[in-house]
Amino acid sequence: MELLCRAAGLRTAAAEPMVNRAEYSGTWGIDLSKAHETIDFYPDQASQIHTRRQTRTFRLGDRSLSYDIGETILLTELGIPLVKVKITKLEVKRFSELGAKDLKGTSFRTLDKAKETLTLIYPRANLADPLMTVIDWRYAEES
Repeated sequence: MELLCRAAGLRTAAAEPMVNRAEYSGTWGIDLSKAHETIDFYPDQASQIHTRRQTRTFRLGDRSLSYDIGETILLTELGIPLVKVKITKLEVKRFSELGAKDLKGTSFRTLDKAKETLTLIYPRANLADPLMTVIDWRYAEES
C-alpha cells in the first residue's frame, strides 16, 4: 500500500516525519505560536490553497473536539506552512450523507474521487460508511 501511495504522490504514516515547523516560522512570516492546530495537505491540493479556491476539507472520524469555530489554524503541505485560516463551520456526518453540495470548496469533483482518495490516505479505515468531519474555513486577513 505504501508503494501505491507513493506512486500516487501521497505520504503514508510510515513515510518521513513532518518537517520541523520552527524552521519555517520566519520564512513565510507566519507566527506559528498563534496557530494551535494544523491541517496537513498533499501537494496536489496545495495549489488550490495557494489560489484560495479550497475552503473545505474532509477528515476521517469525528474531529469536532479537535477544532473550534473561530479558531485560527495553519494549513500545511507535508508539514510546511502555507497559510493561516479561521474555522467557520464544523460538521460531522457519515460518508453516505455527503452530497454534491459538500464537495463545493474541496479539491474533489465527485464523491467517488473523494472516496478513492480517502481510501489511499486511510487504507486501514473502515470506509464502508465512516464518520467524516467537514471543516470549512475562511482565509485569515494578511497583516
